Amino acid sequence: MTEEFLQQLIEKYHVPVHIRRHMQKVAAVALYLGQNLQQAGEKVDLIVVRQAALLHDLMKLCDFKELDLENFDQNITTQDIQFWTALMKSCGDIGHERAAYNVLKELGEDQIAEIVLKHRFAGLIEAENKPKTWEEKLVYYADKRVKHDEVVSLEDRLHDGRERYFPDGNFPENHDTVEKAVFQLESELCQKSHIKPSDINEKSVVPFLET
Repeated sequence: MTEEFLQQLIEKYHVPVHIRRHMQKVAAVALYLGQNLQQAGEKVDLIVVRQAALLHDLMKLCDFKELDLENFDQNITTQDIQFWTALMKSCGDIGHERAAYNVLKELGEDQIAEIVLKHRFAGLIEAENKPKTWEEKLVYYADKRVKHDEVVSLEDRLHDGRERYFPDGNFPENHDTVEKAVFQLESELCQKSHIKPSDINEKSVVPFLET
């Protein structure tokens, strides 16, 4: 996928500015970790990691139940609203991961499509959807270290997810199992990269952040 085409996709699907910033920071975290993995002798395709991270929430609006435009830090056009509303209606039942997978698969971007599909939170404990390659693991984990567009600890991010998606405290039956698996993934990535989780922070990812 060319850089030009990647940006065209983001424009085509009217990805809101705050979601673009989130994806850019996720890409920076994933690239920082990926580079450390490479230096430790692991084979990682950083180009694929970057592109998948920059597209992982391409269809995030699919998950929205309503448009809270106060959170959209941009000039919003009528075309934006019409597109987002149609997107919510057309793919709200399948979720943003599957919706983006379908788009990328149709374009022939099979590897990126698989990585995007496998960043779903609960997928980590599912045999079919579990991230297996370094590229899949990096994008999955990096997403769990970025709250909005800020690098935070895994504990902070998971706490935010519990409050945001389960405000009534009614968690899915497997929620604790998934959280435990995310910490295990963090341990695996950090051990292989010879770094600590705290080494992944705003300062360390700056060289990988696109402006």
